[in-house]
Amino acid sequence: MSKVDAERALELVEEGDFAFEEGNYKEAIRLYRQAAEKDRTLAQAYKGLFRAGTAGADAKAAKVGGTMYLKVAPNGRDASMIRAALAEMK
Repeated sequence: MSKVDAERALELVEEGDFAFEEGNYKEAIRLYRQAAEKDRTLAQAYKGLFRAGTAGADAKAAKVGGTMYLKVAPNGRDASMIRAALAEMK
């Protein structure tokens, strides 16, 4: 991954965060997915995908985001919360 891709991924996460705050969950999901495609190790993209999927009633996006977050950040700040939420989704 290039530095440009990493920087673009972070920009996409910021755009996704803005869309999420505006309540535009479908757009947030799209942006977080794009960020994850640019940087497959970017935990913020997966956390955002999880949050937007949960808020927007897109269980598939929430599960993918949560699962991938735990894969790249198993001890991350939000890992326990995401683990518990995923357990409830099953």
